[in-house]
Amino acid sequence: MSLIRWNSGQDLLNFEKEFRRVFDQVNPFGEKNAETDLYESSVWTPLTDILEDQDHFFIKCDLPGIKKEDVKIQFANGKLSISGERQVENEKKDRNYHRIERVTGKFFRSFQLPDLINTDQITAEFENGQLTISIPKSEAVKPKEIPVLTR
Repeated sequence: MSLIRWNSGQDLLNFEKEFRRVFDQVNPFGEKNAETDLYESSVWTPLTDILEDQDHFFIKCDLPGIKKEDVKIQFANGKLSISGERQVENEKKDRNYHRIERVTGKFFRSFQLPDLINTDQITAEFENGQLTISIPKSEAVKPKEIPVLTR
């Protein structure tokens, strides 16, 4: 039996990459940048939740099997980018692999952030294969309670 590596989202990711490639050929103003190169070289996309409370936005990414040293987070021009690589696990010769579904290789995600955030206070924690990025809101964005007066 031959080994089949399967990735359920790979077909969709390949379609999007192909669409961007064709559009870039037609668009004479299409500029390539480092982010485009990272995106195009990515093999998989981590599952991500985005949530907010009164004071912060949070981005939570599932990155099981990845070391924190293999994750890179950047913020530029209002966009937060997360990239890295999950290393290939060496196949052992004394085992018969019937299916490998866990994806290895490079990954990339980027998120456009709102304008009114405190960019210098963005923090990231990595624990048990989950990356949590905390993005504090600026005071101008936080809701203000208005008291109701009686006459």
